[in-house]
Amino acid sequence: MYRYPKRRRRAEQEARGRAGARVRGAARYPSERQARRQTAAAARSPGPAALPPRVALLLRRARVARLATADPRGQPYAVPVCFAFDGGSIVSVIDAKPKRLAPRRLRRIRNIALNPRVALLVDAYHETWTRLWYVLVLGRAELVEPGTPRHAPAIRLLRRKYRQYRTMPLDEALVIDIVPQRVAAWFARRPARARPR
Repeated sequence: MYRYPKRRRRAEQEARGRAGARVRGAARYPSERQARRQTAAAARSPGPAALPPRVALLLRRARVARLATADPRGQPYAVPVCFAFDGGSIVSVIDAKPKRLAPRRLRRIRNIALNPRVALLVDAYHETWTRLWYVLVLGRAELVEPGTPRHAPAIRLLRRKYRQYRTMPLDEALVIDIVPQRVAAWFARRPARARPR
């Protein structure tokens, strides 16, 4: 088996290190202190993003999304969620559907508590590919406790959108509130322009 000369191998390893690839001996994950620094930086990041009207309309109408969180080591975790959009933030509730763990022990909740940066993906698939679209929201999530001023309006908004929530006991449920900071949208077909009269 052919082996590179040592000098060439060393040069390639250094190049990979400069390009950001992991080299032997490098830390695999950020430390807890680094993760907390990154979390603090996320808290100081820019305010809510202005959403185009078409994107805001899709967020109001869509029935399900995928919420992605990450732990302090950067391990991603994604779950489907029901959500509602009030024009400024996106809310989701830890509802009464059967779960294996208590709400506060769910991985998405633990991840948000340590790392509030999240991604929410809303999309539509159709066999006619000219009807495909998606909206990706990158933002900062906050856990809203029952009894706080933002809790009751979030529950009302979700109950207006989903009739199943109207009979669920959600007054003591934890709410996830996401403020969009960056939004990316893609549409297979551009909306038709209004013709001049």
